[in-house]
Amino acid sequence: MEKSFLFVVALASIAGVDLVGQEPATQVPDEAEARAYVERLLKKHAFFAQVDYEVDTRHAPFVFCVERPTKAEPGYLRRVVNAHSPYLKELAKVFEQDYAKPLGLTLRPDMTIFPVAILNSRGSYGNYAQITGASSLHAARAHYDHQTRIAVSYIDAFSTADPGFVKDVERTALLHEVVHALQHAYARDGRMPRDVWFVEGLAEYRSVGGHLPEQLRSPRIDLGRLNVLGQALIRPDLQASVSPLADLFRAKSYGAVVEATKARAAAAGTPLLADEFVLEVFYAQAALFMRFLHEGDGGKLRPAALKLIDKLMSGLATRVALRHAFDGEPDLAELERQFRVWLTDTTRTHLVDDFPELAPRAPAAAGQPAMAIAKHDAKAFAWQPTDFELRLEAARQLCAVGDYDTALRVFPADDERPADDLAARHKRERDRVKAALALRDRVVADLIRTRAELELVLDGSANKTKAKVVARDATALRLLVDTTERAAPIVALEPTVLLQHCWRRSWLTGAERGLERWLRWLGGTPIEKLRPMLSGQGEGMAELRAELTTTFVPKPEVRAVVATLESLQTLDLSAEPAVVWKRAVELRDFLRDHGAHPAVLARRAAFVTTLQAAAERGMVATNVACLDLTGKVEDLGGGRFRVTYGGKQHAGFDMVPEHGYGERLPQPTAQIAYGGEPELRPTTTGWEIVGSGFFRWPLPLTGVQSIEVDQTRTAAGLLLVLCCDDHQGNHLAVDPAGIAVLDVPTRVADRVGDLRWEFFANRVHRLRIEHDGARKVTLARDGAAVAECTNPGGRKQGWIGLRVHASTPIALTRLVIEGQVDASAAPAIRQRWVERALATLPPAPKPSK
Repeated sequence: MEKSFLFVVALASIAGVDLVGQEPATQVPDEAEARAYVERLLKKHAFFAQVDYEVDTRHAPFVFCVERPTKAEPGYLRRVVNAHSPYLKELAKVFEQDYAKPLGLTLRPDMTIFPVAILNSRGSYGNYAQITGASSLHAARAHYDHQTRIAVSYIDAFSTADPGFVKDVERTALLHEVVHALQHAYARDGRMPRDVWFVEGLAEYRSVGGHLPEQLRSPRIDLGRLNVLGQALIRPDLQASVSPLADLFRAKSYGAVVEATKARAAAAGTPLLADEFVLEVFYAQAALFMRFLHEGDGGKLRPAALKLIDKLMSGLATRVALRHAFDGEPDLAELERQFRVWLTDTTRTHLVDDFPELAPRAPAAAGQPAMAIAKHDAKAFAWQPTDFELRLEAARQLCAVGDYDTALRVFPADDERPADDLAARHKRERDRVKAALALRDRVVADLIRTRAELELVLDGSANKTKAKVVARDATALRLLVDTTERAAPIVALEPTVLLQHCWRRSWLTGAERGLERWLRWLGGTPIEKLRPMLSGQGEGMAELRAELTTTFVPKPEVRAVVATLESLQTLDLSAEPAVVWKRAVELRDFLRDHGAHPAVLARRAAFVTTLQAAAERGMVATNVACLDLTGKVEDLGGGRFRVTYGGKQHAGFDMVPEHGYGERLPQPTAQIAYGGEPELRPTTTGWEIVGSGFFRWPLPLTGVQSIEVDQTRTAAGLLLVLCCDDHQGNHLAVDPAGIAVLDVPTRVADRVGDLRWEFFANRVHRLRIEHDGARKVTLARDGAAVAECTNPGGRKQGWIGLRVHASTPIALTRLVIEGQVDASAAPAIRQRWVERALATLPPAPKPSK
């Protein structure tokens, strides 16, 4: 028996932990080159050439130019730079991860260095504004000059605060301007984006942080901006200051914003407003609309927001970029309505409980759907000239399985024009399909009339069943098997079944011999046996001899590809979510099995968009069938479920490595000998976890929930179960010793439970965590109560994860999770499903030169 104290040691380290983040991936020149570049730039500048400053190049990609204080102060440069550097570097990393990488944006070769100047007083900043000729800068705290590419701000020299202390509002001003520098540096055409709402809206949205750099990853809402826009919308005398979306998107300058507002005020007969107030409302509207695009409706609009930003960073005007983002002309009135509903809810949440409704909760037109992010385009699946051979082969493959109706539909329409020789082959084959279709109807009518028996395959059985046909409709047969009535699809009458009855009735003689030979061939008669039957000069025999040269080979993939393309040309996604979800799953399975087929790859973009559209319309977080988990899932009703993992059959418990996030959490102080990558790896009997890292389960839970983990150890090691994790580092951390409530930003870690726990080597220990969805969290170990937390600090929902820090593998033999999915994460869950569905889809072929 051994004892482990690592849990206590890990918790004890929290109070003094440094949060570790990854540096931006941007490649920048070395410090000497960066210093030389910036000093050359400043010596040419009318203002900085006259300023006494120091340069700090140790914070790539930023180079700090700090004006020396009037009175020398030891450590001044270090304190000023340290107050800004972590935030600027985090902002650069966020911009790269959230926009540059997903959109494929790259830095301009001449903008891999970002100069940041910090002046020593408001007066010095005023001199800068005067020399540069930008008098409006007197009303701002910071400025980015896209000509010189320098972001400039200042320190209040007469403040009683330490120069290393910077208020959030002061830092936010500089961060705002650095966003402009990043927009400039990553723009595809090398110029600042053209539409002012985007330039300012993104900068306002991304620059609002807090007292920790990490808070820039999820910007907090600016309550001042929210109040300004809310008041402007509900006060009749101020409403002209709020731009309709069309006006907001159209403005290319601040002057245009002011002029449009004056025109609206004049038309409404309301007083003209001060320019400063108009621009304040504009900034608020641009920032909050940008937040809405990122976060509104649970993040549903975010994919479109990224597409929109991509096109705006390419230099397109907003109205053009919107058409790309929404796959067509968007309904701006509906988008405005959705924005105002979101604004109402946001204001009620953060400011005023009884804030009035700013827009109707439902679209104006009855039944009008909310704006879709992905749109199925049936025309994108239309037949192409390169498909003629495929369609000819598909018609034969479909006839071979009795689907003569679909086979007839895949032939070219009258307005399609294959080459002459191919057109003749299509006509001959179409005539054969028509003849087979007529023969099927003749056989069915005769079977019903005579009550003759035939042998056919039913329900996928390998054996044939004797049955009598008693009735039919367009797609099905009603059969009598012995004395039992059964149904069968009409495609059960494949060629060999038709021939069975035709031979009995002595049909298909004379001029119909060609059809009989063709059906024999489709039924699998070897070409060596069939060739003598193709001799002679009967009708169509010469063509059959030329075309039937090898034994027919069944190709299910051809049937699947053509049938899917044909169905997608008429797909309707307006059905009930359960029906649409079934189509989404069918499409996912099709892409998994046939995604590499040339006809699919030629339409790859259309398949991706349609799969996304089907997932958006069909996936419902409370439908456990949509969870896409490898474990055994049980529906407990009311949106609740239980998933059980055990042994090797469940791939990694659906845990996804997210070690970068783990580095942001409190770090254990104990060293481990294991030097490899952290792993959750299969063994002969199950799975084991080892190393130092973090693994996240893909679904966040809410309400009543429980987690049960069976683990076996042979040595000491740290394995924490994280739950109610907000993805910002705040969570409940549990191991067999107790429960800890962690708040990373404030560095608080409250815990309850034992100080240590005793484990037996090679014995299975079961850990069970229960959360009542309100204020009570309990922990049991091997069936015995260990700890009870009655103050989880609002941690009622969130993600689940495993944090490991162990040199010796810890075996995980069983994991049971029970709860309800947090519906607010539906977009993330849906996107995970789509990404997994597309993971095996090959890239689109490169166009030939």
